[in-house]
Amino acid sequence: MYVASREFTFRFDRDGPLGMINPIWDPSHRSDGGWTTFRLHISPSLDIGDLRRELQAIHPTLLLFLRRLRTMDVTVTNGGAAGDATQIIISRVDEPGDIVRLECHKNGECISTSRYLVFKQMAPTYRDEVKRQGITESEVVLAFPLSVDGRPEIGDQFVHAFLPVAKYGLPVSFVSTSPACSFDKCTVQFLVQADFLTPSSREGIISDSKWNLMLFDGIVDVFLGAVEQFQQDPILRFSWVRYIPIHAQPPFATVSERIIAKLQVRKVLFSYDDNRRRPQDVVILPKSFRVNHTEPLIPPEHLPGVQYLSDSYDLSRDRVHLVKLGVKPLSEQNILDGLMLMDRTDAICTQGDQWHETVCAHLNSVPRIKGGFNKQILGLRLLPLNDGSWRPARDAKQLVFMSSDLDIVEDVGFQCISNDVKENTARHKFFLALGVRIMDPTLVATQILLQSNSSASLSTLIRYARFFYESRNKVGIPHPSTNFKVMDQSGCITTSEEVYMELPGTTTSNLNLCDILPPEAKFLHQDYVSLYSTDRYWLSWLQDSLGVHTSPRIIAGRPSPEIYSMARHLDTAQFLAVLRTFWQKMSTSISPLGLADLAGIEVACDDGIAHPLRTTALKRQNLSWLPPELSTCLSFIPVENPDDLSWGFLANVGVTMEANATAWVTMLYRLQEMKSTDEKTISGVYQQLNARFVEAAESIR
Repeated sequence: MYVASREFTFRFDRDGPLGMINPIWDPSHRSDGGWTTFRLHISPSLDIGDLRRELQAIHPTLLLFLRRLRTMDVTVTNGGAAGDATQIIISRVDEPGDIVRLECHKNGECISTSRYLVFKQMAPTYRDEVKRQGITESEVVLAFPLSVDGRPEIGDQFVHAFLPVAKYGLPVSFVSTSPACSFDKCTVQFLVQADFLTPSSREGIISDSKWNLMLFDGIVDVFLGAVEQFQQDPILRFSWVRYIPIHAQPPFATVSERIIAKLQVRKVLFSYDDNRRRPQDVVILPKSFRVNHTEPLIPPEHLPGVQYLSDSYDLSRDRVHLVKLGVKPLSEQNILDGLMLMDRTDAICTQGDQWHETVCAHLNSVPRIKGGFNKQILGLRLLPLNDGSWRPARDAKQLVFMSSDLDIVEDVGFQCISNDVKENTARHKFFLALGVRIMDPTLVATQILLQSNSSASLSTLIRYARFFYESRNKVGIPHPSTNFKVMDQSGCITTSEEVYMELPGTTTSNLNLCDILPPEAKFLHQDYVSLYSTDRYWLSWLQDSLGVHTSPRIIAGRPSPEIYSMARHLDTAQFLAVLRTFWQKMSTSISPLGLADLAGIEVACDDGIAHPLRTTALKRQNLSWLPPELSTCLSFIPVENPDDLSWGFLANVGVTMEANATAWVTMLYRLQEMKSTDEKTISGVYQQLNARFVEAAESIR
């Protein structure tokens, strides 16, 4: 190639030492006045068509880093008539604010426009480089491509050593003096201009040159300075991260690593509160963790240790770059720490339903350790109660969901989740997972039976009893026992087996329990009966299921204290009338021991003396024929109409009902006690016993 400009004429010989770098003086071609002329000898093997296409594709960045050249006009003939040619004009325009605009026109039509924000800085150099002796510093220039609206224009860029060497985003050959080094590709999102040492072909740069390595350090410094300027631009401040060369390959991988390492410890990113912070001090807020996809679920002031990254960053494009700097997504620990701080300041209970829905859905998806929730989750007051208070998640198993079908729930003492928590919502599902129970009759029944009810009101106790009554036919409902808590007529709480109930309209023989039982006897409060007096099944259920008594009590098969009290305070006729009236019910539960106890109760007889029932007799027709000397040997009980069959139950307690062997034995004992000397009477008794020996042999012996 021959060059002629003014008085200078020289050539470059590709086959000579440093052929395309070292000029050789040669006057073969004189210069044209006012022009600098380049003449190239075209190799016979060169395809002229390829040469034309390459000239027409001349890139405007050729002018970007030249000191004085501002326009190039290239005319490429097409091998035909003189007018058949293509004119390419590339030009550079310097705009305010260190912006350079490059334009390319083809045959008068603008076919491309590009803008670059240019930053320059002097960088120290390697002083022992023989090819740059005496040079201690060199200028490094970075040009960041901009779109029309001022945003980063990301694309394939050139590396320059005053003139373009190669595109960074395309395969580039980087020359190394070490056979072990092989570099094929590098992607850097900005243009670099520096006085790189290149091989003679200028098809790459020497990657392991100490001179070039120090220029790489200069690239880092210029980039960091550029970032500071980007922060002042309303658009670039949130988009400059796209310039970070995160995918750079050798030799620029080291440049990339150093740039990223330095950015990681600098306040280069804006947080949610519009302050600059280090990448490690901000977190990415996911869209799913926002209220209505806008405001953070955890307000920034409740996020300890970190801040949210500003929403002005375009995460859809720049997430990879931000993560490379050290920005992390909002972590599970961040969320729990934030929720705990909100809880301590009573902020959770002031949030809306949508907030709680989103938070509960998230917490329910958190992996559980051995099936259990994180302790921090369990400590959060997330459970709203129907009374307006809030309980921590750890108390979930003590709580239930309200039920419209079971209005007794709160009376039972259950603490209920607020009605605002609807079924099939994320909150409802989360609360179920925590252990909140769905209210059902079995749960209510169990709770009623477990609690003491020592201070319950009359209405509550009646409601409890009615609940069991109305649920009596439901499968799985536990049945109440006879120690079920009820209220008596005096307002005291006692067990159902201790109380009596006067059935309406069922009095027999003018006997009312309240008239015959002693004052200490307890009666079921009248409201149990009066409120549901027409429900005959209800009154039967009180007796059959709760053991409420409608006759004198038999306790564990034996007479109750009330029976003994009646025997002491009622006359014999009344006491025996009571037994006759209620014997049918009493007999179903009295035991043999109970019968013996009853037989031992003393009653006043016709002779005015108290005798145990078992030693008395009923003055029926079949005993009235006895002569006076024998009838006085029997203790007759004073009852009306002794021949009435209803008195037959007295035989169960040993009362003599007829002149049987037992009666004659009794009369013999009595004659003995009286020291009778009436031989005729005594002989008659022995004759009767002899006739009945088979009937009661043991007693007679």
